[in-house]
Amino acid sequence: MALGATWVRADVRDASAMRDAFAGAAVAYHLAGVISVVGGLGGLVESVNVGGSRTVAEAALAAGVGRLVHCS
Repeated sequence: MALGATWVRADVRDASAMRDAFAGAAVAYHLAGVISVVGGLGGLVESVNVGGSRTVAEAALAAGVGRLVHCS
């Protein structure tokens, strides 16, 4: 990707995958989410959007990422 960016495809709820993804990163962009107009999809929306965002933030902090940009 341009400007040295690396695209990582992983489950934001997977703490190990997030730690691996953030290793050595100075900046991380969290763009993942589940959108539903029909409800919570059996807990999936909250699991990804709330739990996943928590996992991303914790992993970025642990990895020493200098800036985390979260788009929601």
